[in-house]
Amino acid sequence: LARRPGAEQAIVVVDHPLLVETGQVDRYDVLVVVLADASLRVERVVTDRGLTHDQVRARMAAQADDAARRAVATHVVVNDGSLEELSEAVAELHATLRERAVEAASGRA
Repeated sequence: LARRPGAEQAIVVVDHPLLVETGQVDRYDVLVVVLADASLRVERVVTDRGLTHDQVRARMAAQADDAARRAVATHVVVNDGSLEELSEAVAELHATLRERAVEAASGRA
């Protein structure tokens, strides 16, 4: 949520894949982490981006692990299912965050 004195609250989405690794977690008041089973992530990247299994695993090994991401998250979205299930989970979270923004703007938060 954007915090500006006297301004309406806004939801700003920043897709930052290396947020934890670069130490920028404290720049945001809400941090949504999307997680999926590691083997599922590997298969998705191999299929969608054409990398080899070894290339994907090497990239994952260089990144923060799921425990580190969970530790800093204010919300976790699990993406082990279909795109429809992910879309539903994101819609629910968006509604929650919009409600929070409205409350903050009205001084109830």
